[in-house]
Amino acid sequence: MFQRVMDWLADAPDAQDLGFGDHDIQVCVAALFYHMVAIDGVVTEQERDDLEQILSKRFHLDETQIATLAMEGEQSDRDSAGLFPFTVILNRQMDRQERQLVFDQLQQLAMADGEMHELEQSMLNHVAVLLKLSPTS
Repeated sequence: MFQRVMDWLADAPDAQDLGFGDHDIQVCVAALFYHMVAIDGVVTEQERDDLEQILSKRFHLDETQIATLAMEGEQSDRDSAGLFPFTVILNRQMDRQERQLVFDQLQQLAMADGEMHELEQSMLNHVAVLLKLSPTS
């Protein structure tokens, strides 16, 4: 999926049909969510459970589909050089309200372990700009 994003950025900035389906959007959201729970270097069982619970509520998928989506999100995050490719897709495919919901869910995940780590706060600030939610974006 990451290569599709990079190809799209390089070759089709004006394309009417962006070629991204619902599953690609789900993977982008899952990748952002995984990045949040992993940013402090430790992914606890509680964080993983919270991530899967939020994905389940958001996308209305069964347990097997959620487990697969969580793994795809993790792999996409690991393969990506940053958060930008994911947020480009979300900005193109979601309205402001939907992007705000993704951001709110990221905040929820940041607190899954009971504390806001400095790196988590930094990521939230960065994602707010990338998702065009902050006053400076």
